Amino acid sequence: MQRTLFLTCLSVTLSTAMLSAQPRTMLLQAPAVLGATGSYAMEYPPSIAGNLFLLAIAAPNFPGAVPITIPGFTVNGLLRVDPTTWQTPVAGVLDASGLTPSLDFPIPPNPTLVGATFDVQGIDIDAANVLTLSDDDVEVTITNVPAPGFALELIPPGTFTRGGGGTGPIHDVTITRPFWMGKFEVDQATFQSVMGSSPSFFTGSNRPVETISWNDAVAFCNAVNVTEALNNRLPTGYEYRLPTEAEWEYACRAGTTTSYTFGNTIGCGLANYSPSPFNGCVNATSTVGNYLPNAFGLEDVHGNVREWCFDSTNGNPYPYTGTVADPVSTTGANRVIRGGSWLSSANACRSAARDLLAPTAAGSTVGFRVVCAPIL
Repeated sequence: MQRTLFLTCLSVTLSTAMLSAQPRTMLLQAPAVLGATGSYAMEYPPSIAGNLFLLAIAAPNFPGAVPITIPGFTVNGLLRVDPTTWQTPVAGVLDASGLTPSLDFPIPPNPTLVGATFDVQGIDIDAANVLTLSDDDVEVTITNVPAPGFALELIPPGTFTRGGGGTGPIHDVTITRPFWMGKFEVDQATFQSVMGSSPSFFTGSNRPVETISWNDAVAFCNAVNVTEALNNRLPTGYEYRLPTEAEWEYACRAGTTTSYTFGNTIGCGLANYSPSPFNGCVNATSTVGNYLPNAFGLEDVHGNVREWCFDSTNGNPYPYTGTVADPVSTTGANRVIRGGSWLSSANACRSAARDLLAPTAAGSTVGFRVVCAPIL
């Protein structure tokens, strides 16, 4: 059986008999969105360090595909790139890290491209000149920029350490795929534009929407998904939803290991919280984006309003002891809530602090933030 790949500037025919038992896996590091840059890399066993490698856009020759010519490149079933106007493939020698440099793929802001699809394939060659394909390729569909009504920050994949301090055993958590997260907590103007009304106690279009139950937040995300799908703005395999607890803490920490994303101490110049019981910095919600962002560009991750997460919980600490990837809990009648609020103590606003509420609970300290993330 033969498999033919048409790469950006060459054609290679490979036999499936050449495939090695050692897996090579393509990883999505940033989706393909108009005007942005898609990013992809290959994960491989460090034991094959020394092999030459190539990452490139692959365009299988589908029968009956109709070529569509666009200035600079051609779409023929799957995207075929003109190497004179796009970055060249990534090539080099595999090292002992187990991860290649990324193939960064800029997408022009050309609406004609929406819906175009392509694959990203990895190939390596050993000292015996045996070619090996990655076990999978990354299949990508180009989409419009996600929801123009949201300010979204792209969060790269990575690993962080969570647990301790009464939350359960310390363990490493890996987020394997990139996702977008709202730069701000959902404000009242945005919530009203989608749902038709705002239930907030502290009114103001730029204040976070609050008095929101978990059910309300999920209904909002579902409504956004309908609109975004109609407008071709949902990247393949992604949806608008509440962040998992792991996604929330990973994005909140933004690479830090301190109590807060800005260090080990908190003050009224850094967050809207309550330094002592019923003696808050503001004693109400503040407008979103009132404090310095973290390293991922997110604001108000500490204080202002507590933020719903997707996860269910029965109140127990984390059940994990080893490294886990993309964990999400679906056991328990309550839902996880993170970040603290304008009425919360400093301790309750820590990156690691976690609480729970019934999914029907609502109050002036409770709001949410959205992600556009892999479908759960």
